[in-house]
Amino acid sequence: MKRNIILLAILLTSSITLQAQKKHLFEIGAGAVLPLSMMFYMGGPSFGGPAINAYGEYRYAIQDHIHLGGQLGYKAYSKEKIPMHMISAKAHLTANILPHRKVNPYAGLGIGYGFFTNGSNHFLLVPRIGIQIGKHLRIALEYDMAYENKSGDYDRDDHVPQSFNVAWTF
Repeated sequence: MKRNIILLAILLTSSITLQAQKKHLFEIGAGAVLPLSMMFYMGGPSFGGPAINAYGEYRYAIQDHIHLGGQLGYKAYSKEKIPMHMISAKAHLTANILPHRKVNPYAGLGIGYGFFTNGSNHFLLVPRIGIQIGKHLRIALEYDMAYENKSGDYDRDDHVPQSFNVAWTF
């Protein structure tokens, strides 16, 4: 009897530990595209709506505080009343501030490449901040800063707006 109780305790403890150390995380998200950079950098509103963003992301938990992952995304918006579509592939490094709390703020930085419908391709630098509520709900603000290669130097292209995302992690 004692042996069965000890065995049951070991099984329960190991299953709880495995659940707490979930290494592979998948996320599906969607959101609104915000025109803030266009309004500030381009001299006024040139943003037409509606604008949407959708993505899928994989993250690997190196530690509870550090996640490394990749994201495939789609963004549709208007630039100077011309419809734009961007497909992007990015690698992200995310730092979880309070990973064991119910509300976990996080910050991250990504790099990647964006492919646009007008035929241009841009290097992307992507800072993001957000919060995770519980184990599944994530809310974030993400900014795809696009750079184009002009004569061997990268110049900033402020035509790509920010995204406000809501996601579900599983």
